[in-house]
Amino acid sequence: MEELARTLAGERRALELLLFKLVEAQHLLADGDDRFYAWASAELDRVVELVRAAELRRALVLGGHARALADVAARAPAPYGAILDDHRASLRALLDEIERSRAASCELSRVDSDASQALTGATCGLALTSLADFLA
Repeated sequence: MEELARTLAGERRALELLLFKLVEAQHLLADGDDRFYAWASAELDRVVELVRAAELRRALVLGGHARALADVAARAPAPYGAILDDHRASLRALLDEIERSRAASCELSRVDSDASQALTGATCGLALTSLADFLA
């Protein structure tokens, strides 16, 4: 349980960084200053890879027992049940924020230049479905 809790903490940090980079991209798009689009795009790509790596670590820790986190938390001994529930609530909130920010950035890029579409290209198609399913 301790390894799963540490893994989820790492995944939370990766998602928080993704949210930060999405908000940053959204600000650049809203300002229309395309000087930093390439840098921001490279940073988003790097963070998406961190998120994917975190997903893989979680899958490895869970092994073939890829149950929903709520089920794992319900069966976990104290204090891990509460810790896992906290991770679940925080991850769900982050996922919601990421989706809102991602959608807003993608909408901004659709009405702007090709450069802005390149900025959000990595994230417009981003689907964190394995995490969403795990948190269901």
